[in-house]
Amino acid sequence: MAALASAALAVAGCTSSSSSQFHPGGAASQTSAPSPAPASLRPWPGKASWTWDPLPADPLKRELVQLDRAYFLAWDYAIYTRGADHKWESYLTPELLAGNSRVGIKHELKQIIVFHHGFEGREVISRTTVRTSPSLPGLMVVDFCINDAHFRVFDTRTGKLVPRDPAVDGDIHEEEQDAFSQAGGVWKIATIDVFTSTAGSPLINPRECS
Repeated sequence: MAALASAALAVAGCTSSSSSQFHPGGAASQTSAPSPAPASLRPWPGKASWTWDPLPADPLKRELVQLDRAYFLAWDYAIYTRGADHKWESYLTPELLAGNSRVGIKHELKQIIVFHHGFEGREVISRTTVRTSPSLPGLMVVDFCINDAHFRVFDTRTGKLVPRDPAVDGDIHEEEQDAFSQAGGVWKIATIDVFTSTAGSPLINPRECS
């Protein structure tokens, strides 16, 4: 959980020869030179951009990846608005959102805001896969690499670059696994796990996500 912020802000992993620009509204087009998302939906306009690999062809997998990426940008937008925007909460189960007040998702958001961290540069998300959970029936897992090698942290008060703090901003290379559960016909993110090569659990696919 400690690296959640980076997962919502950074995109890790290996670049892909083909990419798509994700649009929070749900539409994505696969192009060799993706156009930017609408400025109103993109945090730090003119400073930050995101690159995503193509959406899956399977309808269910496509839906889950779109939801996952919408959450990803909604989390960034919450940081951009210094916690004023709460759309990111709608993608999570009540249990995950409640969490632990000292180490939960809301705590992570507050921590980034307190440090006045913003982001610029390009985040790359790649190696996206969707699979069923081997241990929990009914759960679907979206797995992807995050590459923040060209995603820099700046102080929103001064505009100056600041050293990246893995405890706050996440590591440069990460692998994230978001598990979705369905309640009342709606898919929600039930768990978020982040793996790095330097802290906590090791990368599951270190060759792909480093």
